[in-house]
Amino acid sequence: MHWGPRTLDIDVINYGQLVGTTDDLELPHPRAKERAFVLVPWDRVDPDAFLPGLGGGPVSALAATAPDREGIRWLALDWLTK
Repeated sequence: MHWGPRTLDIDVINYGQLVGTTDDLELPHPRAKERAFVLVPWDRVDPDAFLPGLGGGPVSALAATAPDREGIRWLALDWLTK
């Protein structure tokens, strides 16, 4: 069942420069390019990150223009240094 009950849900966002689709996996994740909650932290840990594929590009640029970027709130500003 699509988006139904499950024990564990893992979204693979990206795997190197691999671009492809199977019955149960699409890389990179098809909506990663529009989700600030994915892009903003990714940019923080890897400012040179690049999302391959159609609509991809530098993660920092995608994060800066993500439709939901205004909704991102850091709970702890020192999370990366711990």
